[in-house]
Amino acid sequence: MFYVRINKIKVFNNREGFLGLFNRAEMHIYSYVTATSGSAIIEPGSVPSLQQPSFSGLLELPGAAARKQFLLDATLAEANRFAQSAHLEINGVKDNQSLLFGEAGLAIYAGEQIPDALNMQLWVIESDEDVRRFALDADRVLDSDAFKGLFVAVETALTVAAPTLSGIIAVSGVVTTLLRQKLRANKDDLAGYWQASLNRPEHYPHGARDRQDVYDTTGNILVDYTLFGFENSTAESTPVTTDKTASIMTNEVNPSTAAPVQEEPGKEAAFIRQVYPAAQRLYESSDGLHPLFVTAQAALETGWKIRTAGNNIFGVTKGASWTGPVNLLQTTEIFSTPDKQFSPPEKVISIEQLAPDRYRYTVYREFRAYDSPEDSLADHLSLLKGPLYSDAWPYRHDPREYARRIAGTYATSPDYAKTLVAMIDKVEKTVLNEKL
Repeated sequence: MFYVRINKIKVFNNREGFLGLFNRAEMHIYSYVTATSGSAIIEPGSVPSLQQPSFSGLLELPGAAARKQFLLDATLAEANRFAQSAHLEINGVKDNQSLLFGEAGLAIYAGEQIPDALNMQLWVIESDEDVRRFALDADRVLDSDAFKGLFVAVETALTVAAPTLSGIIAVSGVVTTLLRQKLRANKDDLAGYWQASLNRPEHYPHGARDRQDVYDTTGNILVDYTLFGFENSTAESTPVTTDKTASIMTNEVNPSTAAPVQEEPGKEAAFIRQVYPAAQRLYESSDGLHPLFVTAQAALETGWKIRTAGNNIFGVTKGASWTGPVNLLQTTEIFSTPDKQFSPPEKVISIEQLAPDRYRYTVYREFRAYDSPEDSLADHLSLLKGPLYSDAWPYRHDPREYARRIAGTYATSPDYAKTLVAMIDKVEKTVLNEKL
């Protein structure tokens, strides 16, 4: 089973009242979730399971007119999904009020399996009208600037992993734009809009993820949410791939406070038994990095998987000096500005503001590819011996202090050091138990 729930929403400005007078608002909360892989079931308060279009055959349709009609139908279907999405009305909401949803939370999605990917949207609207049934008509969609750019966006999406989800995200962007226009026409105030596109290999490899105090795109609301799930089978899900893409590893760390849920028996120990001895040999032969640090960082970057795209077990991007093969992969990174630039073929998919001066980018980056995990270990050592990490090198025999010293340079996540030290503790315990 798997579910997504909202635990709390804090509203800073309820978009109602003047000079503190009559400052209580009627708030409408709308949410809808698109999931790929894993069959959805309808639970109280959750999003209904609706048939999603497959975008894989779009480019084979005969002529531009047929493709345009396909996208029009998909856009209208997504508008209908929003009309049927979970909805909650709360009266008497004041400024700076936290909306709590009890111990069970506000469920916005439930499924029988842990999905491979999720696209979630949450709308908080100060309104006296029900705006979700805004009944998009075909003429309005066709005439909109948002729809005119949709084909290019979907065409690009079809060249990446999980094309169905990517296509639906592009279509839902048109719906979002048109709904904002509807809100303005109705003089309804948007108190907050939060959107997140997550995939399992990066964000919830074990079906567990907690996030607190996540800012929305307006900066007016904070969202606490939880993803939780477990599987009856220990079989590992297979990421959706195409000829040009592969399963993802990322430099972003998931600092979840929840423990992993029903992990594969012996998976962590098996990973440590394979990586730690190789890291130990490299450490002894080259006065290199402490094997506890190396093993923990590899586990963190891969989610305890030896089999990764291009045998890259450290999430190392191409960089200026690399002349070997690469894989173009989707990943997420945290930056302090909303205008970070990337050189083609790397490109930005979306940007989500998490806090002032903190933005989460979903991007395509080029990652190094190796012939074997051992080659990845050797290149990792060569990289960390370089001038970029020279200040940390004297601490290489102390795995925890070394982790703290390199964290700010190696990864963009502000929680990387804390998470990596916790992983070192876990690896050390297993090494002692296994007597490696």
